[in-house]
Amino acid sequence: MIGELRRVIRDANPHLAIEEFSTMQDAVEDSIGAQRLAAGVIAVFGGLALLITVVGLYGLLSYLVEQRKQEIGKRMALGADRGAVVGLVMRQTLVLMATGVAIGLGLALWTSRLLGGFLYGVTASDPWTMVLAPFGLVICGLLAPAIPRFIRSKDRAQMQRRNHVHHKTRQMTFRKPIVQRRRD
Repeated sequence: MIGELRRVIRDANPHLAIEEFSTMQDAVEDSIGAQRLAAGVIAVFGGLALLITVVGLYGLLSYLVEQRKQEIGKRMALGADRGAVVGLVMRQTLVLMATGVAIGLGLALWTSRLLGGFLYGVTASDPWTMVLAPFGLVICGLLAPAIPRFIRSKDRAQMQRRNHVHHKTRQMTFRKPIVQRRRD
């Protein structure tokens, strides 16, 4: 198409010097190149902020579980079912997560109106963003109370293995030697 356009212009006026052609899409892309670069940098910083949020959420929820360790131990000692105790911790976690998601989505929708004029190629309230970001944080929030328990269970298993091996070696070390009597 560009070759045909050059030929038509040359036929109309051979004295015009035509160097290069570009489409309107190329002109738009060139004009917003700096904005795309800024958006990429902001996306990287947004990703880092999300990572820091996830780590902070993990730390907060792990701290809350550790604070209730004595209560959980007492409940278990009094005969509470393990599933009931885990359900109690998960319910508390879900209440915190639902509150945070509700406040966060409300703020996101409110600020999206302010930033809507600066966006190109996406809507101000992008449904994928509004669903995936809270979903990822909720998944992290649900896994956070389980991670310290998993780590402790691995530590207990290693301690039991060490104690078992130590117990076996101690038995072998302190066992009386078997003396065979001679029968003459």
